[in-house]
Amino acid sequence: MITGHIDHHGTYMPFLAEDVWQRVLQWLKEEGSTKADGEYELDERNVYVVISTIETRPRTEGSFEAHRDYLDIHYCFSGGERIEWVPVQTLTKPQAEFNEKKDVQKFDAPDEATSILMTPGTFTVLLPEDAHMPKLQDDVNPAIKKAVVKIHMNLVK
Repeated sequence: MITGHIDHHGTYMPFLAEDVWQRVLQWLKEEGSTKADGEYELDERNVYVVISTIETRPRTEGSFEAHRDYLDIHYCFSGGERIEWVPVQTLTKPQAEFNEKKDVQKFDAPDEATSILMTPGTFTVLLPEDAHMPKLQDDVNPAIKKAVVKIHMNLVK
């Protein structure tokens, strides 16, 4: 997991060396905020973005998720949320089998997790090893407008 602010994304470039990172972060900074809610393909199904405006929810209504084929970049345009994070191998209570079509497996939340505060301009990169529970209330903002960028792992290995 990597968390940072879009204005300082260059700081992370030694870790995010592939071209795809620069293209995605530039698209988020220059075009993303002008887009309506929906799905946008940046490189067919290799890189796509889901933009949504949602009401955040209490932790008791969330579940952890993990992916295998895609990594996520969560990016906050406005409002805010909390995302909880744990290493996927620490989760022992799957809610269902892995859904290959949607590239997701849901898990019950553990008692403790690391909390990431998402505010306008912040991003969090979550790899397949990073289980996460997004869309949580931050006790300040009732909603968030965000992007979730999905990058196929074959582009970053």
